[in-house]
Order: sequence, then structure tokens, then C-alpha cells
Amino acid sequence: PGTQAPLQVWRRGGNTRDLVVVVGEMAEDKLGANRLAKGGKLSEPLANRFGLVLGELTSEQKRELKVSSGLVVEEIRAATVRTELRTGDILIALIAKGATTELKSVEQFNKLLAQFDKGSNVTLLVRRGEMQTFITIKGFNG
Repeated sequence: PGTQAPLQVWRRGGNTRDLVVVVGEMAEDKLGANRLAKGGKLSEPLANRFGLVLGELTSEQKRELKVSSGLVVEEIRAATVRTELRTGDILIALIAKGATTELKSVEQFNKLLAQFDKGSNVTLLVRRGEMQTFITIKGFNG
């Protein structure tokens, strides 16, 4: 980590561009470490009512993204939930019934979902790359 490495990027039309990148170090997989089951094997992470497997942002991720809180979408399991969410999206807030709630933990998010009936609409403030957008999940099956 910290060393420089040459990188060549191939672009459309056959153009190339030479870059120099600084090698970084990946943060420890705290989520993976927390999922260790008896016997040292990874247990399957649980999905919530939306069929989403979420993770909490590390301090470093919050700093890089310039956010104070949020949850990362690690996996989308429920094929029945029609959503525009993608793996890697950052859930910033949940908006429902006129109230906006900043998302700070997976536990908090799941407790919020438990308050809604089948057929409820829930809107999420989502960050994807440099863009923020609202995504509404309509009539989820809970």
C-alpha cells in the first residue's frame, strides 16, 4: 500500500490512456468477521422484509462518501420485490407517512420496516456514486 503502479485504460474507439494509481489497502471485512458461526464458518447474512442484505458503513466509508450515516446494499435476494435498488447503493434515509428518518443502523432500519403494513409505500433516499435519488418501493409484501 502507498506504492504507485502504472495502469493503461482502454477507451471506446480504441484510444488508450496511461495513468498512475496509488495502491491502497482494503479495510478489514468487519461484516464478514461478525458473521462467523460456530465452527469458524461464515453464517449466511439475514435479509430484511425487502429481501435486502444491508451493512453499516465504516468510519472510513462515511468520510470518503462525506455522509454522517447510511447503509450499504450488500445483496438483493427477493426477486418478488420490484425495486430500482442495486448492490452497492447507499441508503441515506427512509421517508414514509410524511416523516424522514436518517438511517443509522441495520437494526433501526428493520424496526422501521416492521411498523409498515403490507401494501405500504416506502421511499428511500439513495446515494449511487455521486448522485442522490429517491426510490419508492410500492406495496412491498413484508
